[in-house]
Amino acid sequence: MKKLFLISLAALLAVASQAQTNVDAVPNLIPPSITPAEKSFAQEVWNDYLLSTNSALVVAGGAKTTDFKQYILAVDYLYNFNDNAGLLIGVDDIFGGPNGTSQLSALRGGLQLKTTIEPLQVFGVTNFVATPFAAELVSTALNGANAGNVGLVTIAGADFNLYQFRWGNLHAGGMYENRTGEGWASGNYALAHLGLTLNHIKAGGKPW
Repeated sequence: MKKLFLISLAALLAVASQAQTNVDAVPNLIPPSITPAEKSFAQEVWNDYLLSTNSALVVAGGAKTTDFKQYILAVDYLYNFNDNAGLLIGVDDIFGGPNGTSQLSALRGGLQLKTTIEPLQVFGVTNFVATPFAAELVSTALNGANAGNVGLVTIAGADFNLYQFRWGNLHAGGMYENRTGEGWASGNYALAHLGLTLNHIKAGGKPW
């Protein structure tokens, strides 16, 4: 599953950045050696991207809040149906554990909700925009003693726009995760994240 996600993510980002015009089939950048099941998975993610208003790649890192001795790295791909809702798929790597050397990799996915506010508007500042968000995800462990176990990840955080491009924007923020059903990796985590949003690409290869 992790391999499928990475194949799909790489293809989507490469095609978006290069403005490919072939939107009816899986992009040619996907390696020809992948299996039919992997190609089908990549095709489905690509189709979902075409139906979205935009898509985002988010990289995050942080630590468990109880002792800060367990660290988490995450890569998420989000495709937004509109300004308030989207679907997220991602992979996590959590390091540490009871003996300090354990590692858990997990594939996660689910629904994210968000809204845009101007928190300083009461003070007359209207150009400072924040995007609070929340997500409920299903997480499946890929390795270790908990391989195959299904847990839940509840996320709450806020995003802030750093720079606006014609074809998207760069943004950053922070979030908290509560993980359950994942053994030693369960608990609360504090993370910082950096994201890149790409506007939807039409069949003609031009961003909306």
